[in-house]
Amino acid sequence: MIRKWNLVAGDTIAIDSSKFRAVNSKKNNFNPAKIERQLKYIDDKIDAYLKEMEQADAADDKDHGEYTQCRYYHTIKQKSKIQ
Repeated sequence: MIRKWNLVAGDTIAIDSSKFRAVNSKKNNFNPAKIERQLKYIDDKIDAYLKEMEQADAADDKDHGEYTQCRYYHTIKQKSKIQ
């Protein structure tokens, strides 16, 4: 059949009989509704982190503010992966 369709020109063909199972768990399966829900969750987290950073700035709590800033940038990175 392959030679009939002119996909190969050789006289000898090797065929691998490996079988692979697809993995499509609920965690790895995305649809438009799930993506929208995840983006809303991330936007809410970003808003919460921004408020927390403002509160830390107001309280002049340097260590707490740096931790919150790291979480904020991590969340921004997650959002960019989804979009």
